[in-house]
Amino acid sequence: MKHYTREEIHLLVTQGYLDARQNERSKGTQLLYEIHQETNIADLTNALYNREWKPAPPIVFVVTDPTVREVFAPQFPDRIVSHIVYSLLSPLFERRFIYDSYSCRKGKGTLFGIERFEHHIRSVTDNYKYTAYILNLDISGYFMSIHKPTLYDIIHTTLDEYAARDCRPGVKWSDVIDFEFCDYVIRQILFRDPLKGSIYMGDPKLRALVPPQKLLRNSPADTGLIIGDLTSQLFSNVYLNPFDHFVKRVLHIKGYGRYVDDGRMIHRDKDYLLECKERSTVFLKERLRLVVHPTKTTITSTEETNFFLGAAIRDYRRYAKNDTVGHFHETVRLYERAIETGAYLDLLGMYSVLNSYLGYFQHFKAKTIVERTLRESPVLNYFTLTPNCKKVILKPL
Repeated sequence: MKHYTREEIHLLVTQGYLDARQNERSKGTQLLYEIHQETNIADLTNALYNREWKPAPPIVFVVTDPTVREVFAPQFPDRIVSHIVYSLLSPLFERRFIYDSYSCRKGKGTLFGIERFEHHIRSVTDNYKYTAYILNLDISGYFMSIHKPTLYDIIHTTLDEYAARDCRPGVKWSDVIDFEFCDYVIRQILFRDPLKGSIYMGDPKLRALVPPQKLLRNSPADTGLIIGDLTSQLFSNVYLNPFDHFVKRVLHIKGYGRYVDDGRMIHRDKDYLLECKERSTVFLKERLRLVVHPTKTTITSTEETNFFLGAAIRDYRRYAKNDTVGHFHETVRLYERAIETGAYLDLLGMYSVLNSYLGYFQHFKAKTIVERTLRESPVLNYFTLTPNCKKVILKPL
């Protein structure tokens, strides 16, 4: 059985630190940690080695885009530990996940999910020769409904299975990974009370806008994962993995894909999809203590526009969702008002945001939208829009 030495944990912490600071080099918490980097890494190493580490109270705030929700931001040392857990567990669970689970997985994501959704529709309809139906499955208050003991059992069962397996000929996983260390850190993260000592930052009025079912304080003590932690993203995939296999192996739905709690089942027989809806509802409730959303779970036809992961899907074409287009318009109008009033312009920030939108629109039929929004805009006093509308270039000052 593998037991990490202090030096091995030090290497894990160092790599976790390098992973956690990516894209955060300019943030205050990261800079403070970096000032005394060696001491801080040594302290965290000792705390983990001696099994004395506990997560600190997180920072809590509310975001309104794309939906209103409460976010818990772990303090920087805890983000390091989250990256350690992810690096150790994700290779194991990747072997258990189905191909069409898209969230928080390397080489996948929203665009991949959209493309797979289109692929499933074409496959089931034989390139739109036949009509098929789509079960749009949504789980009510998913993160706030995850039952921690059930999640822990799923994780623990998987780790126990891998501990006895070979990762390569003659070498077991238990000779490579310290499963006792993994269990210790998982329990510290999973069974903590993130509300205890948490610090709320931001406008208090925004907190009142969060739907009650999406507030962690309204969940039972043994239920609910925080939104904002890397481990929560991994654990949310782990929790629904039994359901994914139920859909594929028991219901035999080939045209199935899921991003977090947003799933799609495609089949030519509408009556069978209704049966799948009922059987899925029972499975989720009895096995995972989850409730299917009563109004967001619907059945639609491939002959109409279908929505998935911010895209509107029609036969052989896809469009950006109206919400995303609206956000783009609002952003450009915000920049235009700043130009009109002579306010300070963060041109590099504008450059980054605009190209983020344009990069997204490349994957849709959206050239006309971009042209109409930007061609006569004073924003182009500072940027040049390329002829293909794929990016803006900052003009020389």
